[in-house]
Amino acid sequence: MWRFSILTCLVMFLAACGGGSDNGGGSPVPANQPPTASLNGPANLVAGNEASFQLTASDKDGEIDTVTWSLEGALAVVSETDTTLRVRAADTATEGQAAVIALVSDDDGASVTARLELTLTAMPVDAPQVDAGPDQSVDEDTVVTLQGSATAHHGLSIRRLLWTQRSGPPAVIEGASDQNQLQFIAPQVNADAELIFALEAEDSAGNQAHDPVTITVHDVIANPLPVVDAGADQTVNSGDNVALMGSASDDGTVVAVQWQVHPDSPPVALTATDQQASGFTAPQVTESTAITLQFSATDDLGGSSSDTVTVTVLPLPSNTAPRVDDAYADPGVASGGDTVALIGTASDPEGDPLTYQWTQLDNGAPALAIEGATQTEASITLPDLDDGTEFLFRLTASDGALEGSHDIALQGTPRSQPS
Repeated sequence: MWRFSILTCLVMFLAACGGGSDNGGGSPVPANQPPTASLNGPANLVAGNEASFQLTASDKDGEIDTVTWSLEGALAVVSETDTTLRVRAADTATEGQAAVIALVSDDDGASVTARLELTLTAMPVDAPQVDAGPDQSVDEDTVVTLQGSATAHHGLSIRRLLWTQRSGPPAVIEGASDQNQLQFIAPQVNADAELIFALEAEDSAGNQAHDPVTITVHDVIANPLPVVDAGADQTVNSGDNVALMGSASDDGTVVAVQWQVHPDSPPVALTATDQQASGFTAPQVTESTAITLQFSATDDLGGSSSDTVTVTVLPLPSNTAPRVDDAYADPGVASGGDTVALIGTASDPEGDPLTYQWTQLDNGAPALAIEGATQTEASITLPDLDDGTEFLFRLTASDGALEGSHDIALQGTPRSQPS
């Protein structure tokens, strides 16, 4: 009886004092919000081809903790980072659906799934037959030779070849990469590693195909590779100045460092490529865009390693298109054999850095090669003309998101006529 009465009093006392509360009577802790994520990439992929997919993710009340990639359909992973996945469609893939999926989790356990579906199509029957050669096993720091071949069908010819490294520690290419043969130096590795190269071929009808080859590099040199850190990922606005700071250490001496933009990312102009500190101006974008940069370091025994950092660029709420203030041909009338300057000026209301492109418009006139086509001042040389011919050109200025343009005309005359 006494035990029951004491227990009853204790329960009443705890209830009166709020003894069951975790927050001491204060405001309730806000619920964790899940992260947001989206995927960008092609909607169609031909069998045997590769494509890259960019993940943009953020968490307004915490940080992104993990990213887990998965695939559906006849796809295989070529390479991956937390923000970029490169996949290859199986050579035998036929018409059908596939999907790239990213499971994004934050530091409080909430997660969201981003999914992008794509349509697979069979490799064209007329695609070239490509052979990148047999797989090889080599020692690090040795010269490796790849010998490939490509054959076109139905009387067509091969008009383009290109070797590319698809995965593994980066190798130093020696000589040209657009021939049947490719040579490179096997990189130093901390453990046996696989490098995958591919030979791409395009025929005279535009049909494309490629074939991969795997090179296994054996760790035979007692040289620990540099420890490299490219810094923390960043989120910035279009037009912001982005500061990059890499670090590298080694059991010997770090003799060189290098910054470079990942080939699957939009191009940006780096302020320095051979210093630990670098940076760039975030380009104008119309949607959230991930830019991946690689920082590499090489030690005194030739070993190198790298790390990547992702800068997510957000669009500005408002952005005004640049304006081409003036554009003209000098002289405006010229004869066959004359060199003519194409001159223009442009400005941007927000002061954004601009890129330029001169193009010739198709009005039936002979096509001309434009020297310095990406500069404000370019030039062309007129061919011999039998009749008076009007040539049309366009100067386009871009801030990375929006464009402005201006068209001009050049009157070409036969050499026998006064100009």
